[in-house]
Amino acid sequence: YVQIMLKLDDPNRVFHTDGGNLIVTGSKDRKIRFIEMENRTELDLKISGHAGSIKCVHLNEEEHYVLSGSYDTSIRKWSTKDGKCQKIFRGHRDTVLCIEVVENLLCSGSKDTTCKIWSMQTGKCISNLKHRSPVSACAMSDEMVITGCEDGTVKVWDLKTSGLIKTLKGHEDQITAIKFDKWHIITGSKDSYSNVYSGQGNPDRILNALKHPQAVLCLAFMFLRVITGCKDGRLRIWNMVTGQCCRIMRGNSQSDPIRNIVAIGDRITLNTDKNLLVLSFDPPNWDYTLESDKVPSLVPYSSYSDAPIRQREYSYIRACRMQKAGAANTKILHRSNTMSSADLMYEGYPQHRFRAPQLPHSAKSLSRRRMESAKMIQTQPYAESGYES
Repeated sequence: YVQIMLKLDDPNRVFHTDGGNLIVTGSKDRKIRFIEMENRTELDLKISGHAGSIKCVHLNEEEHYVLSGSYDTSIRKWSTKDGKCQKIFRGHRDTVLCIEVVENLLCSGSKDTTCKIWSMQTGKCISNLKHRSPVSACAMSDEMVITGCEDGTVKVWDLKTSGLIKTLKGHEDQITAIKFDKWHIITGSKDSYSNVYSGQGNPDRILNALKHPQAVLCLAFMFLRVITGCKDGRLRIWNMVTGQCCRIMRGNSQSDPIRNIVAIGDRITLNTDKNLLVLSFDPPNWDYTLESDKVPSLVPYSSYSDAPIRQREYSYIRACRMQKAGAANTKILHRSNTMSSADLMYEGYPQHRFRAPQLPHSAKSLSRRRMESAKMIQTQPYAESGYES
């Protein structure tokens, strides 16, 4: 079932939840707000103190603190009990775009083209990882740090030595999200692809490329399923192994872009331009007797909008449809390998091999009115036509 936590038009809103009862939000108004999930009401506690808009937040409900990164280049740690600032992390020279927390370490990416690792206890910077472009996404474990920048480059770093392990290529636009485990690395980008890399093997090999109609703005990864939020307002659940799209859901009726998603357990929290939703699912019932989870044919679906996305490009599908319809234009059809005698004659001239079987313009028949006009002009004497003999 679906719960609407907040209904407010705000394209600059960011949020985070750790799976508890609270959702923390931040926006351009420089204030941090809290929403209680059970009652779906906003708490009276509002935290303010940043000098610029809030670009990212991170909530830890068990330890009663929230982190926020801002346009004012600082990261602040706040208490969720009284809203007081406990610590300020200073060191970035431009807007803080993303933050990630693992145990007692904080990872942050900024527009100053650096990713910094901080100690949560002392507030000091431990290591500094450099890119050539603004760092727009980061992810961290107890062994590795993975960062992505606006030019589409993804770098894998060793957390202890701060050395570069490998560089992942394959994207052509800004990296918007990164998730990984011990064996896989999943990245999302504005080039409309979500790529799956191997965390152990060849860094140049892409295991799967999940194609979207528009830019991928956020993603989550759990149970070998990749959950992506797209600019077209659709939430897609993918089988990471086969690359098959298992399910497509809309964020709202206006198809607003899905800005952020957090998937924990049987709950997906997503943020669009106009609302903040919580999707709750039934507990999974795993059936290991099935041969595969391939999406069935289009018979059970009532319309094309309910069907899964196409696995082939539209030009190929259009060519197949035109071929079934009996189209004569060979430019859009896939021709067979067999060649006729006429094709063998012009085998060295590609422009003749793929010519359309149509009459030339000079051989086309004229209409009756044009034919009568042409006959009348031909039968007139030269004097009347204005020419001298």
